[in-house]
Amino acid sequence: EVLALLRQRPRTDEEIVASLSGQMSASGARTRRAELVRAGLVRDSGHRRRGATGRRMTVWAAVGPADILRTNRGRTLDTV
Repeated sequence: EVLALLRQRPRTDEEIVASLSGQMSASGARTRRAELVRAGLVRDSGHRRRGATGRRMTVWAAVGPADILRTNRGRTLDTV
């Protein structure tokens, strides 16, 4: 679900949590996003947005297929 959201458009953790309201806890959404980052399927877009508290937040983006192949050359990817 988190990866599907990020494939639609880049989002902050706060935006991911809001989009998944009722489907996944905030902690669960952040944990899943972190797993996707470690797997090379999601990356920091380099952009920041202000969250509800005014704090600057990382905007996360799904990695494209060509980037996945380049990043994971020589490694087997498990389904995440």
